[in-house]
Amino acid sequence: MEKFTSQNKLLFGFLLFIVFFFFMPTISFAQSLETQYKAAVNKGRPNKAGKLAFQIGKGYYRQGNTSEAINYLEQAIKYSASVKDYENLGKVYASLAEIYKNQKNYTKAVANYKKAAKAYDWLGDKKKSALYHYLEGVMYSDIGKYDAAIEVFKTTMRAANSANASQLVLQITEDLSEAYRKKGDISNAKLYEKVSKKIKNPAQEVTALEEKKDKIFEDSSSVSKVELEEKKKVAENISEQQKVKTLSIEELLELSNFESDSLERLHTEVLAGREADKKLFTYIIGGVAFFAIILIIFIIVQSKTVKAKKKANKELESANHELAAKNEEIEQQKEMIEREKERSEALLLNILPKEIAEELKHNIELKPRSYDQVTVIFTDFKGFTQAAEQLTPEELINELAECFSEFDTICERWNLERIKTIGDAYMCAGGVPSPNYTNPVDAISAAMEMQEVIEQLKQKKMLQGKPYFEMRLGVHTGPVVAGVVGKKRFAYDIWGDTVNLAARMESSGEVGRVNISEYTYSLVRDYFFCSYRGKVEAKNKGEVDMYFVVSKF
Repeated sequence: MEKFTSQNKLLFGFLLFIVFFFFMPTISFAQSLETQYKAAVNKGRPNKAGKLAFQIGKGYYRQGNTSEAINYLEQAIKYSASVKDYENLGKVYASLAEIYKNQKNYTKAVANYKKAAKAYDWLGDKKKSALYHYLEGVMYSDIGKYDAAIEVFKTTMRAANSANASQLVLQITEDLSEAYRKKGDISNAKLYEKVSKKIKNPAQEVTALEEKKDKIFEDSSSVSKVELEEKKKVAENISEQQKVKTLSIEELLELSNFESDSLERLHTEVLAGREADKKLFTYIIGGVAFFAIILIIFIIVQSKTVKAKKKANKELESANHELAAKNEEIEQQKEMIEREKERSEALLLNILPKEIAEELKHNIELKPRSYDQVTVIFTDFKGFTQAAEQLTPEELINELAECFSEFDTICERWNLERIKTIGDAYMCAGGVPSPNYTNPVDAISAAMEMQEVIEQLKQKKMLQGKPYFEMRLGVHTGPVVAGVVGKKRFAYDIWGDTVNLAARMESSGEVGRVNISEYTYSLVRDYFFCSYRGKVEAKNKGEVDMYFVVSKF
């Protein structure tokens, strides 16, 4: 009887255990995300850490905890930037912009809209890039900086038109009209108002064109054959004009509402995650309950063998834990080795071009190679010494790093190779180490983008009242010799008179312009509109024919 009472107590204890855990509140989904985030950080998984930090930050913002939201969003920027996850960066910068906008911190809001646009530009999503540039212009307009708003709207209109975002183009024309009106420029306000109406009502123009065409054919019975032919040509031209398509409003809705759609999806995912946690917990409790009942029955029926089987189960569980711990340790070592390998590869590629790095893996020494056509770009900042005197060493390094990082991105986009930097000078070349015949056009395109980047940074610094850089840039095309120098510290470099003449193009140029040699002009004149400067005195070269690149055709 004593034994039976003891077994009933054991059964009652198990039932209390089941009831306690069944009604225990589940861990919040936010805490679960933070746990996953910490695990991703500890395991060195920046891509996952960046995405989780973004979700946590948005969750805190919805709860009204702005400081924690900003903290997690800034962590998301750090981890996503390290793996170049531009899609997540775009979302994070957009969220920060909205937070600062609601705080009326317009300077930070504008800065984050710009960064969001840049992230989507790097991602290749031109529509979203144009949208966030547009929101930047709206911000300027809201705070009364109408000149800045107009400039941003015009630039964004070209980008939106290039990305076929027709509804965004319509919205920008309306905002341009309003900005000019608030500024007091009624003439331009009415001009953009007319453009907006024409975009909204293309059907009215089509009807007018139909009536005009019908009128031409009605009057054709009383004219000569020559006049009739001319009227037919006019009618055909009108028919072509009738092919104008109406704008699709879905395009802008898709762009402007993507953030709210993302929030809805995130909210749905949170609810789904909570339901999944509840179901999983229910299954676990059910399994525990089932195991408890089986165990009690087993104790009652086989009371003499319980202790022996418990001991065996504990030994087996201990062995499983040890095996799992060893497997986890092996997996961590594998991940560590893989990360170190990737880091070594990345460091090597930061020093040498990919083709040269691969060749060095198999050959101890590399012979120099000659190239018939290489286009070399030289840049140099004007007033660098004066700006350096106004900045701390850390600020100066950060400014140079920002400029040169943008240049590296442009070089990668146009298949150019960064050769080296000397102080505030930057040198890159197209056509090495892999020869090609498009390098003159590629180099000029990259050079124009570099000047655009410096101009944008200048405008930003002027708004902040800080020192800014201006840049001279020179380009020349010709033969060079390229190779790896050094035995302990490798460096890829190029030599030849082409390099010297490219440097003279830079020193003889003007701030904000792309100065090119006559030979480079002969290779790109079918692609770019250039202005002839005449013969310009170049150091140690005498008088040299030079050209300024004005624009693309």
